[in-house]
Amino acid sequence: MQNPDIQPDLMQRLRDQCGDVFEVIEDAWNAPPAERLHETTPAAYVFLFQEGPDRNSEPETLCPRQRVTFVYAVHLVVSGAQFTGVSQSVRDALFGWCPTEQHEPMASRGGERIYGGQSPLGGLYIEYQQRWSVDTWLRNNDPTA
Repeated sequence: MQNPDIQPDLMQRLRDQCGDVFEVIEDAWNAPPAERLHETTPAAYVFLFQEGPDRNSEPETLCPRQRVTFVYAVHLVVSGAQFTGVSQSVRDALFGWCPTEQHEPMASRGGERIYGGQSPLGGLYIEYQQRWSVDTWLRNNDPTA
């Protein structure tokens, strides 16, 4: 079965389109601890948030392909003054972007503020998570299927 995950492509898209606005952190799980996040701001971490059957169809188990939706989170860490510009640059880069010919265009799934307040080391920052979905197909690579 092919891997329809586009996380590396999504990260590269953000680097290409927004690299002058914020840094894209390669590995969110090895990011600095929360008390040091302001040292890397503005920054974005990208990770697969959810995957499952396409929201408009039922899963097909007898077919060699199945429609599936991947939801990615773009986790932003910005100072309060940078929030609007950084958030908009992500929307400009991803809204309607079609990562491959096997994927539908990206769609916004909204976002939510995770944290906002005084950093332990000084300065105000905001953590905000935008969510983006893309529909594609899981395909069986078995030519006899």
